[in-house]
Amino acid sequence: MNPTFGLSPSEIAVLRSLGEGKRTPKEVAAELGVSPQLLSRHIRSLREKGLVFMERAGLRKIVWISDTKHASLFRRILSDFGHMKLERQISASALEILSCLAFSDQMKRSEIAAAASVSPRTVQSVLQRFREVGILRRDAAGTFGISDRFSPLAEFAVEFRRYSNLKTATALYPDAVVVWEKDRDFIIKTSNAKELDGFRLTAFSAYHRFGVQLLLVGHYHFHSAEKRKLRAEDVLIHTLLLGPLDGRDMTALLLLWKRTEGGIHLRRLMAKAEEYGVAD
Repeated sequence: MNPTFGLSPSEIAVLRSLGEGKRTPKEVAAELGVSPQLLSRHIRSLREKGLVFMERAGLRKIVWISDTKHASLFRRILSDFGHMKLERQISASALEILSCLAFSDQMKRSEIAAAASVSPRTVQSVLQRFREVGILRRDAAGTFGISDRFSPLAEFAVEFRRYSNLKTATALYPDAVVVWEKDRDFIIKTSNAKELDGFRLTAFSAYHRFGVQLLLVGHYHFHSAEKRKLRAEDVLIHTLLLGPLDGRDMTALLLLWKRTEGGIHLRRLMAKAEEYGVAD
């Protein structure tokens, strides 16, 4: 899992303590009954995740919830749902599942397990917890989504994931721009053509693998929790995800289709197109 995405129950407890405003680490540690050393680790983790900010004021350190978009949304969650056991509802695997549902809205239990990389048993347990407090809705087809009343939880999960994805990208590609994302899957554009630590060339930047040579300004990389070599189907889909294509772009895509047509698995192609919303 991405180290900059996720919350432990202890980290949520720290954020609760900071919900009223700026405090010293000593005050937070005393309230939570933890050692200064342990609290320091929690604060360091939360700073890495863009959720808290800390500065020195004279001889003291002051810490508070930061003003990033996802941190501001978490502050709203504390205001609207602070009475809930958030340490249980949005920590660990529960946040991964919440993020999946926030990006896809309607998902079956098996799809959630695959997308969140958690066991079916864990999915069942988390979904049951969500349903008990009204976070989850289920339709007649057996698909799950987040209830409208709890949309702030979905908004937080989405913005937290976006922050995490961009941080993952810019750690390796400082000029990276995220041009498409869906939960843990995302595409960046950068000036760097090197494939680094899970980022794989895709879209127009991968056409050369299939005998289609293009002059490129910038390079596209795909990052996913699923570690495998990208197929022609993936590259085609990723090209469509970049947005409206002009005539030159479409000509290149059709040329790639022609070069790879005999090796394309149409059922797999359409399944991925449905998943990413480009089936039409």
